Amino acid sequence: MLTKHDLRYHWRSIKFFSDFGYYPLQMDPKSNRIWIQRNICKRFLHCFHVLTWASYTLMVFYRMGEIFSRKEEHMLMQLACPVACIGLSLMAMTAHTCMFFVRPQFYIHGFNRILDYLRGIGRQCQTTARPRHELFAIFMVHLNVFMPVAHTMSFLCFPEGPNFIYYNVPEEKKTPLVFIACASFEFYIFGLWSVTGAFLLFIGVLNIHMSLEQMNEGIVDTKSISLQGIKGAEAFALIEKQCKNCRELQLAIQEVNRAYSFLVFVARIYFLYECILCSFSGIRMFNDSVGLGISFLIFALNSMIMYVLTFERAFKIPVKMEEYKLSIKESAGVCLGGGFLTSVIFRMVDSIPCVAIKVGSFNSMERASPIIFFHFIVSGVVNLLLAFK
Repeated sequence: MLTKHDLRYHWRSIKFFSDFGYYPLQMDPKSNRIWIQRNICKRFLHCFHVLTWASYTLMVFYRMGEIFSRKEEHMLMQLACPVACIGLSLMAMTAHTCMFFVRPQFYIHGFNRILDYLRGIGRQCQTTARPRHELFAIFMVHLNVFMPVAHTMSFLCFPEGPNFIYYNVPEEKKTPLVFIACASFEFYIFGLWSVTGAFLLFIGVLNIHMSLEQMNEGIVDTKSISLQGIKGAEAFALIEKQCKNCRELQLAIQEVNRAYSFLVFVARIYFLYECILCSFSGIRMFNDSVGLGISFLIFALNSMIMYVLTFERAFKIPVKMEEYKLSIKESAGVCLGGGFLTSVIFRMVDSIPCVAIKVGSFNSMERASPIIFFHFIVSGVVNLLLAFK
């Protein structure tokens, strides 16, 4: 199980980036609870980061326009890099706006809900096993460091590429100091994007995992009522408690959808086209430059892994909710033996809808989503390779 000790790097990283204005948040060092930043200087610093971020994204757009207008053919196969950067920037900017300006209370409540849940299970269970969602949470910490480093390394290997600033510096002024300054700026900007995306995934995905864990716990607790042979008013009180817990989980999932569905849609589109473009560029460039080809293929593989890790369990939410409701009905039938109390429980359970994780406002996560995703990527890459022989 996840414990607060296992995720200590998350609390420290969130506090660190909040202190430097990357997040408009402040954290209580004792309780680790978060709320919106009230310090005027920190707010100003945060606005400065966001303006710098937006300005850099516009410069990348301008650099892509230069590539097309000047017909820089040697850069066309490498457009996957700036296109992916723009996509990541826009996705992170959308997430940043939703998290901190449109629905900040959901993310603050979601973070504190995670903290309360981890404290509870930390007292109940001590195990050395690491479930997949714990490994994912730990992976997100390392991603905070890896992605800016990887992007900076690509700039060091290919400084004349999509970087607007270094490309437009006159040749006589391209000194090692200017080169280091541009590399540091790349690291800083990509760090802004990655920490925002990591915070989004940490809050949203772990809330989904927590809901699944709580449903599993509810199913076990409900079945134990009938196994223990509890009858009458005591059984009704316990089963009614499980009904209320099921209702609370359904409302929590609806809250996740309200704050998270559009971001899930944006993330899905981003992962999709980044995988296609990076795979295409990596394959086409492999004969000319093995290093660049492998780099693009690694970025494509990273996007595939991120998609699977992020969304692979989301489709289980309605299935697990239906199983939870069925277990409540079975316990009511066994313990209450029919009659008025059983019909009351059945009506309470039937009034709880099985809510799925939404992708935008028009689709839901399905069991076949990863397979459809992989099929679409392979089809897109093959079509591009055939079109640009």
